[in-house]
Amino acid sequence: MEGEERMKLELFSRKFPENIAHLLLFEKFDDRIVIKTKKPLTIDDFCQVVGIMNSLGGKWVPAGKDSHFEIIESQLRRIC
Repeated sequence: MEGEERMKLELFSRKFPENIAHLLLFEKFDDRIVIKTKKPLTIDDFCQVVGIMNSLGGKWVPAGKDSHFEIIESQLRRIC
């Protein structure tokens, strides 16, 4: 991963409270940022992540064990 992409992921991950961010894995695939959980989230943590993702233009992708949050970079609302 190039430095610029790594920086984008770092800036993106800072949108999440520290107590939740450490439970998430942030990855970049082509034009998407994918956020997977390292372990099952509590309902409160899940709702908090959903709220943050919605505010940034992202969504939850239900796919069984491969469920994840995702946001397409071109749809990413300003995160500064």
